[in-house]
Amino acid sequence: MNLFDDILSILFPQRCHICKGHLGEHEKFICQKCIDTLPYTMYHRILFNPVEQRFAGIIRFERATSLLTYTRNSDTAKIIHDFKYREFPSLATHMGVIMAKELYTSGFFNDIDCIIPVPLHFIKRIKRGYNQSYMLAKGVASVIDCHVADNLYARRHHSTQTAKNRYERWQNTTDTFCVKRPNQLEGKHILLIDDVCTTGATLIAATQAILKIPNTKISILTLAATPQ
Repeated sequence: MNLFDDILSILFPQRCHICKGHLGEHEKFICQKCIDTLPYTMYHRILFNPVEQRFAGIIRFERATSLLTYTRNSDTAKIIHDFKYREFPSLATHMGVIMAKELYTSGFFNDIDCIIPVPLHFIKRIKRGYNQSYMLAKGVASVIDCHVADNLYARRHHSTQTAKNRYERWQNTTDTFCVKRPNQLEGKHILLIDDVCTTGATLIAATQAILKIPNTKISILTLAATPQ
């Protein structure tokens, strides 16, 4: 750290996004105490875990998991709110790194060929300035040394899912996604990444678009999932 950075850290100390305490010298965005007490699901250690149960019988997939439990006003919700709505895209990348390191030794990433983040429609991406799922994917990719592909795109805008019930979410995501340059994905095992899994409607729609490509396989990873 140079003198200028030292002065900045004194005048504008970085604070944890969860507890708001000052971050230590080697801490970024979230202090270690708060990281240690996050609501980890441990789903990657459970056979046919609750996230996989949401997709079973609906889409063909290899494996699926989520790192954290998401409930309203939880620490998980604070993190996601900050990187989606308070312009902290690097926080999403940092959480992607944490997610990948937590899952790495479980074998979850075995034989993954590329990562595809669930895309935003270009109008929404322009308004937000970035796609938080892409930032998560960048963090994961940096740990597992994997390419982040942009072949999946949202061909129509859909309204926010937050206040919708299960049926309305299904309707809202029907025929949302398409694949460009599909030949690039033929025969590959693709890791689909998003921020939160609720009903799974968005992830199902994205997976259905990708599985139209011959000989593709899909695994699904989200930072968080709501309780069933």
